[in-house]
Amino acid sequence: MGGGINHQSRIYLTAYDAYGGRGYATQKSFAVFNLMMRYAFSEKLSLGVNLGNVFDKEYRVTAGTHNYGAERNLYATLRYRF
Repeated sequence: MGGGINHQSRIYLTAYDAYGGRGYATQKSFAVFNLMMRYAFSEKLSLGVNLGNVFDKEYRVTAGTHNYGAERNLYATLRYRF
C-alpha cells in the first residue's frame, strides 16, 4: 500500500498578442493526492489498484487555458507471470 502527492505552487503567465497587447493569467497552487495498493495472491498472480486524485480536486494543467487535470479515477491491474 502506498500513496503520493503532486504539488504545484502558484504560477503566473504573461502573454502577448500580435498587436502588442499584453494579458496576464495566474493559477493558484494545488495538490493532488493518489493512493495505490497491490496484493500478491501467489508468486505468479497479483492485483494492483490505483486511485488517482482522491479528493477530486479540479485544477488546470496550465495557467490561462481550459485544460483541466484528470478527475478522480480508479483502475485495477491483474497480472499473471508465466
